[in-house]
Amino acid sequence: DLVVRGRAADAEAELQTGFVNLDSEALRKIPNVIEPDPLRSLQILPGVQAASDISSGLYIRGGGPDQTLVLADGVTVYNPTHAFGFFSTFNNDVVRDVDLYKGAYPAEYGGRLGAVLDVGMKDDTSPRVSGKLGISLIAARGMIEGRAGPDQWYVAGRRSWLDPLLNALRTEENPIPDYFFYDVNARYVSDRGGGRTTFSWYRGKDDVGLVADTYTAFDLGWGNDVLMLRHARDLSEKLDVEATLSRSRYEALTDASIFATPFEVTNELQDVTLHGALHYRVSEAHRLSWGLLGSWYDFLYQQTFNLSPGIDYRSKPTEIATYLEDRWVPNDVTAVRAGVRVRHISDGDRLYAEPRLSISHRIRPDLRLKLGGGVYNQYLQLVTTEGFSAGDFYLPIDETADPGRSWQAVIGAEWDASEHDLLSLEIYNNDQENLVEFDNRTAVDQNTFTAENIFVTGGTGYARGAEFFYRRQKDKFTGWLGYTLGDTERQFDELNAGDPYPPKYARRHDINALVGYEAGKWSLSASFRYATGQAFTPASGRYQVQDPSTGETLTDGQILPGARNSGRLASYHRLDVSARRPIGIFGQPAELVLEIFNLYNRRN
Repeated sequence: DLVVRGRAADAEAELQTGFVNLDSEALRKIPNVIEPDPLRSLQILPGVQAASDISSGLYIRGGGPDQTLVLADGVTVYNPTHAFGFFSTFNNDVVRDVDLYKGAYPAEYGGRLGAVLDVGMKDDTSPRVSGKLGISLIAARGMIEGRAGPDQWYVAGRRSWLDPLLNALRTEENPIPDYFFYDVNARYVSDRGGGRTTFSWYRGKDDVGLVADTYTAFDLGWGNDVLMLRHARDLSEKLDVEATLSRSRYEALTDASIFATPFEVTNELQDVTLHGALHYRVSEAHRLSWGLLGSWYDFLYQQTFNLSPGIDYRSKPTEIATYLEDRWVPNDVTAVRAGVRVRHISDGDRLYAEPRLSISHRIRPDLRLKLGGGVYNQYLQLVTTEGFSAGDFYLPIDETADPGRSWQAVIGAEWDASEHDLLSLEIYNNDQENLVEFDNRTAVDQNTFTAENIFVTGGTGYARGAEFFYRRQKDKFTGWLGYTLGDTERQFDELNAGDPYPPKYARRHDINALVGYEAGKWSLSASFRYATGQAFTPASGRYQVQDPSTGETLTDGQILPGARNSGRLASYHRLDVSARRPIGIFGQPAELVLEIFNLYNRRN
């Protein structure tokens, strides 16, 4: 028998603009900081940027982390970070591949103004019980996997091991914080009964504590808990169905005492979603997909100050969404996917229709043109710190404000210059309205939590740019080169005197390069990145006020800020290298990994 297998990711890449699929092997070979990390690895792609060296938060085509939907096997993961954003919650040992939609994503997804990142978890295990161990500079990890008849299973975990070192370094004069994190992944896949049933569980937590002196201490913790049960089966040669029940819970807790004054902050978000989908092959030319989702949210934000209750916010909105897509292949050179997503949000009884379209046409055997676009609305808003991630919290955009909306359009071309060389160019435009910014002028004792009170609302903006990508793969050599030219602006009547300004993460130029070579038993790779310096608000002046009668200084050097984000830091660039080699330890296969981050010690 002759068996021909096709990858769904390859078919998606031929049709969808801005789509990238990286498998676990490719992710593993990209130089990383201390730990292999899927989200940080994506920063080598054109159009994907990071907030800083210590952040796994992604800024994709001019949108911040709050505008990117992060999924694990289709289930939303909220604030997926460890170590203040140093790396993500995804353990690369259990990641199968990563699907990234940089924009104009299809109707199957919804809820964000920018991009979608779906991390596929490993579901093909070893035929016998086996294990894997690894250790890095800050964490140890392990995994055990096996099969039980037609069923497959694995359990994997990671934990930082810096606790003893931090304890040894801590003194009264140098009160170093105590910190640890852990995460656990478990999965069981059964092919019994004519279908495939998958159960998966993830639990991760970070905890940092500091006792500075008798009167000042804090304990900060945050984490995720994700459960998923899915059943899929083919009802006929043309019809297959899938049903998923999931629960994703995010929690951030702060317990602190500043100058003997205690305060506590609790933030929780629970998302319970039931998702059913049908895929029907009408003919060789048409394939219909229909889905229905129900999401039940539970938001909690509580704050106490000096043992006195303050904010006590609770909201339990629901969202019902349905989508319909038709993938139409009229001939051998053209493919069209047209769809629409309709959403109803109980908070304010709001209804939204979001059309989507993707077209791909091969004008000659080596040249393909693509077009994509759609309308998107965002109901959940992340309130975050731009420099690092910890204690971030989520709020719904209730009836006091309109959810953000974007109109996206992308056009691109792909040229197979040879069997080893691929070049692509995409031009994108994302116009946005009803944007919000966290209002840091809000009073500390604010006791209402409506969107109008917490955010500066009614903003507009755009993100426009062009991405060039070149890839060469021949024999033992692999190379990428990407360049992004971008322009991003925001405008609010209440900010910057109503004048437009660039967001902090906006970059005009971004260059990424990656080379890899298999030299005998060694696997060598290097990555280089250059980017325009990030924006900041400079000082335009400084003043003091004195009492004219006594000459006494009443204020000590007040700063007058300049225009919002009108300054630029120096350009950013960095070179990372890595080398891998298989070795043996006690008769077992192992791998030696050597990595150098920021090889020439650039002070970014």
